[in-house]
Amino acid sequence: MKNIVLWTVLALIWSSSYLAIKLAVTDFSPLILVTSRMLIGTCILILVSKFKSLGLPTDRNSIGIYLVSGVMGSALPFALISYGELYVQSGLAALLMGIAPVATVLLAPLTHHDEKLTISSIAGIGAGVIGLIFLLDLVPSMKLVRILLDNQPF
Repeated sequence: MKNIVLWTVLALIWSSSYLAIKLAVTDFSPLILVTSRMLIGTCILILVSKFKSLGLPTDRNSIGIYLVSGVMGSALPFALISYGELYVQSGLAALLMGIAPVATVLLAPLTHHDEKLTISSIAGIGAGVIGLIFLLDLVPSMKLVRILLDNQPF
């Protein structure tokens, strides 16, 4: 039961970030928003690592790896999401970003030979797709198509 509560809290926090971005881009440029998020996150990570006495390698190679992974894994995606939310609703952005875990599960076996597409992962993908169908009410009204074509809010 504890894991279900933690998962639910995580899902609420993660999904609410798209609404927060949508609200923030009305007052701040996406670049300022992303820079602020990255600086706050960096400061928190530095404080936690100091508090826990964790050291990070500071050689030139490690710094380059940190820089590339930070830009490609966080700064660039956050910037693109923030710019995108200037033009689409936050709910649509959250749903479109929900494709990433599905794509990861499906593509991981192609690039990592120790990853296998299991019955459990296929069932999870199926449950997610069924959830999206009910959430978007796709069958009776094709609401997603209207949103994409008309850019109307939910």
